[in-house]
Amino acid sequence: EQALELHNRGLIARPNEMSFVAKLKPIYLSIAHGVGKLSQNGFQPGELVLNGEVSVFSPPKQVKKGAPQEPDAPAIVTIISATQFWKEVTPFGTGALPQTWATEAEAIAAGKTTVYPKWGSGLPMPTARPAMNLKLLVKEPEGVCDRSHFLIETCGAFWAPCTMIADKGSFDEVQDPLTRAQITHGASGILSATWGFSTRNKLIKSTGNYTWVPSIRIIGTKSPAESADMLKKIGG
Repeated sequence: EQALELHNRGLIARPNEMSFVAKLKPIYLSIAHGVGKLSQNGFQPGELVLNGEVSVFSPPKQVKKGAPQEPDAPAIVTIISATQFWKEVTPFGTGALPQTWATEAEAIAAGKTTVYPKWGSGLPMPTARPAMNLKLLVKEPEGVCDRSHFLIETCGAFWAPCTMIADKGSFDEVQDPLTRAQITHGASGILSATWGFSTRNKLIKSTGNYTWVPSIRIIGTKSPAESADMLKKIGG
């Protein structure tokens, strides 16, 4: 093997100096369920898990009947953007990647159905459903010091940039609060809202099964200076 020749100009490392260009892989915020990879890795159903590694919220655990523990404080989140799209319904457990479309019209043009039949009619369920792509900043929980995920320092804390897909039973859980936020925070922008992010166990009527879904609510509003600094830090 030939020796690696390094071009050393005798400089030392200085702030804001880098000698390479890289692109970070997307980090996802996910809800742990009773099955799946997160469960296999030891996360409990209902936990909000960042990048499959860091728990940022845990729901109350049932110690004994009638005596649940107090839940963790909700994850503190800023929603940078929320984009609705349409997603193909694929059979569970097949591993098939669903097709996606920007609009309902595009899904219908692709031969998919989007309207739910009348309850109890026995007619087929839709083959495409609405979903939401959320771009988020999650505040570093108290007691955590993790610069591998929580990269952005603003508003007196470190924040982790991440993505979350809300579909199936989760879609309505984020659509309704975001619709209300358009009224309360539309003038100052969705970035100005600070959200408490937790989970809850929800009955899915179409299947009769319970599943964990996101639960979000506005818990505060950033000052114009805080919003401007956060926007600057994320490159807006």
